[in-house]
Amino acid sequence: MKKILAMILALVMALALVACGNQATTSEGGATSEPDASTPSSSADASAEGTDSAEPTETEAKFLPGGGSNIVYVITPATSNAFFATEAEVAKAAAEELGYQLAKEGAVVVSGLARGIDGASHRGALRAGGFTAAVLGGGVDVVYPAENRRLYEDIAATGVLLSEYPPETEPMGSHFPVRNRILSGLSLAVLVVEAPERSGALITANTALEQGRDVFAVPGPIDAPNSRGSNRLIRDGAGLVTCGWDILEGYRSRFPHRLRPSSENLPPVPEQDSLPAQRAEESSTAKPEKKETLPALPVLDLTADTAGLTDDQIRILQVLTTDAPLLTDDVAERADLPIRRVLSALTVLEIDGYATQHGARRFVRTVEIRL
Repeated sequence: MKKILAMILALVMALALVACGNQATTSEGGATSEPDASTPSSSADASAEGTDSAEPTETEAKFLPGGGSNIVYVITPATSNAFFATEAEVAKAAAEELGYQLAKEGAVVVSGLARGIDGASHRGALRAGGFTAAVLGGGVDVVYPAENRRLYEDIAATGVLLSEYPPETEPMGSHFPVRNRILSGLSLAVLVVEAPERSGALITANTALEQGRDVFAVPGPIDAPNSRGSNRLIRDGAGLVTCGWDILEGYRSRFPHRLRPSSENLPPVPEQDSLPAQRAEESSTAKPEKKETLPALPVLDLTADTAGLTDDQIRILQVLTTDAPLLTDDVAERADLPIRRVLSALTVLEIDGYATQHGARRFVRTVEIRL
C-alpha cells in the first residue's frame, strides 16, 4: 500500500511540473499573448468588446485581411468601439462625395454606369443637382447592371446616356475597355478613385494621357491592394486629389462663368434693420425710370385642344409663372410629380417654346394659358 501511495504522489508531482513548464513557456515565448494572426476576426472581436488593456491615444486605421477584400479597422479613443467597412465601401463613399463636389462646383461628371465607383460618382452628381453623362458598354436601351435601373432612369431624365453600340446590343467584357477611350475623350481630366495594379481605371488613365488629358488620383493606404494602381499614378506625376476643387482650380481661369468653389463666400446679406432706411435713401436719390411695356405673351388655348401636350406638361404649365422663375424641385412639389417626369416634361416644353430656363434649373412659362 505504501508503494502504491508513493507512486500516486510521484505522478501528481510530475503533472504539476508539466503544468508549470507550460505556463513558463507561454509567458516567455508569447504564444498566447496575442491572437492568432491566421484568424483576424478573433482580434477584431476582442477589440470590439473592449478587452484590450491599453487605450489608443489617437484614432488608428489598419487594413486587415478578411475574405476577398481588406477591412478598414478603426478604433476611436473616445468610445473604444470598432467600426468596420470594406475597402470597396470606403472607395464608393469617396467617389460619391467627389462626384457631388465636382457637380456642385460646376463640372460635368462623366462615368460608365457600372456597379461600384462608376454608379457612386453618378449618384453624387445627381444629388448635387448637376449634369452627368454615362457611357455604356452596350446599347443605350440595355440597362446594365440591372441593379442600376433607377440610376439609369435618373440619368436619362436629367443627363445623357451615350453608346457607340447599336440598340439591343448586350454588354460584353470586351466592350468596356474599348468604351473607356470615349470616357476620357469627353473629359478635360480623368480622376482615378481606386485602382489595383491591373484595372480598367488604369486603361482609362493611359488612354487619357495619349489624348493629352490631365490625370488625377485619390491616394490610398500603401498596403491596400486596390490602391496600388492609383498610388503609382501619383508617384508618376498624376495630381493628388482630396476634394473636388483640387481638380477644378486649374480650370477656373478657362471657365470662370461655370466653376466656383463651394467654400467661396457670397457677398454679405444686409441686416434686416438697415434695409428700410437703405431703401428709403435709394428711393430719394434715384431718378424716376420709365416703365417698359412688355409685349403681350402668346395665348395657348387648351379649352378645346391640348396641342399635343401630355397631362404632366399641362400640369407643369399650370404651376409655372411668367415672371418668377421656379426651381425644378419646387415645380415637382407643387405639381405633385416625380422629379424625373418633371425634368423630362420641362425639356419638351422648352423645345416647343412654352417654357424657358432662367439660371440653373429655374424655369418660367413663356405663354398665357387658358384652361
